[in-house]
Amino acid sequence: MHLQAGEWSLEFRDGDLWHIRAAGVEAVERIYFALRDQNWGTVPFRIADLKQEAGADGFRISFEAFHDSGGIRFRWRGSIEGDAAGVLRYRAAGEAESAFRRNRIGLCLHHPMPLSGREILVTHPDGRPDRAAFPRLISPHQPVLDIRSMRYPLGFGREIEIEFSGDVWEMEDQRNWSDANFKTYPTPLSLPFPVELQPGYRVEQSVEIRLRHARTETPVPAGLVLDAIPPEPGNVQRLHKLKIAHLRVDDPARLAEAARWNLPLELALHLGDEPEQRMASLHPPAAPLARVIVYRQGEPVASPRWLEIVRARFANTPVLPGANGFFAELNRNRSSDFSQGVAFGLHPQVHASDDESIMANLASHDAMIETVRSFAGGAPVFLTPVRFAPPGVSDARLFTGLGAAWTRGALANFSRLGVASVTLHSVSEVLNSPMLGRLFSGGLPA
Repeated sequence: MHLQAGEWSLEFRDGDLWHIRAAGVEAVERIYFALRDQNWGTVPFRIADLKQEAGADGFRISFEAFHDSGGIRFRWRGSIEGDAAGVLRYRAAGEAESAFRRNRIGLCLHHPMPLSGREILVTHPDGRPDRAAFPRLISPHQPVLDIRSMRYPLGFGREIEIEFSGDVWEMEDQRNWSDANFKTYPTPLSLPFPVELQPGYRVEQSVEIRLRHARTETPVPAGLVLDAIPPEPGNVQRLHKLKIAHLRVDDPARLAEAARWNLPLELALHLGDEPEQRMASLHPPAAPLARVIVYRQGEPVASPRWLEIVRARFANTPVLPGANGFFAELNRNRSSDFSQGVAFGLHPQVHASDDESIMANLASHDAMIETVRSFAGGAPVFLTPVRFAPPGVSDARLFTGLGAAWTRGALANFSRLGVASVTLHSVSEVLNSPMLGRLFSGGLPA
């Protein structure tokens, strides 16, 4: 069963969580409950009373599990949930129903082998911070001991934070046994084992996982596309409560109307067959222009001659070429004049529209920005328009936790990458979505 919780995508299989990923990067390979007998044999369990609720805002799963083999009887209840903020929790609470000897019992977590060499920030049970690392060479002994929580980088400006409760946890290098992972498990091996358990012995443990973004001192200035929503006083007041830097206007005839929103304007100027006449017909804007982005009909990216004409008309405003559809248009047409900046748009649903692909595609932003800078030099990069769905398509998921998580992840990426500004979604979409509204009003979260 595929699950989505904020930027996390994962699988639920027979009581286990598998392949917990953010932006396509695997952070945790597996979380599962293990009962190991006195000979290190794994005692299987069967699941009953499985309840599942899953949607774009998160999921809840609960079930009863029962181990009954070789005289070992142990029953536990699993509770797994994930929310739109990207918090995952796995709780297990159980009780022995027979006397038996065990070597280990409880939740275990596998870290994927590609983390080898990554630094880990560890907090010990006494609150003391420490630094460790996933070993590159196979560690003969436990590389990390006495764990209460850990934090390690995933790449693309993201970190995972894991908190453990109900026992003292430690890590071993499972490559010693030809397993391609590292395992964090409860009950240190320094304690005597096996342990004789009596009926009524209880176990309660939990693992909580959070996704963190790299902090940036200056969040990217974010604007919205001006759609058909009227600039009525109530709408203007609501918009000004948000941290909106500008509005994008695609029709110069709407500049006077757009000025009533009292925000700087990003003018998307679409030139047709008679650009000179088009420029002559433009009236002085009634609001300050942040920039003019030039598009030319029949050209993937406007050539320098059209930029010269527009710059003559807007002498004191940055004028730059843009690719309105996809980055590929800009990447395949690199000969324009980028001296005052470069712009392109994007959306994550060109080739796939499932939840997992949408979130995984956040990882493409780094390569796009690096590539455009390779041929545009030090020119500022403007991302506009950035949509959640293809142009003209209304996707209800934008107004759920999935849409908010994708927006949060995109803004975090663009801030970290030093993008000059981003224009995403529309005024109506943000004003009509409580989740998006909270995201913009609160600024970029960590």
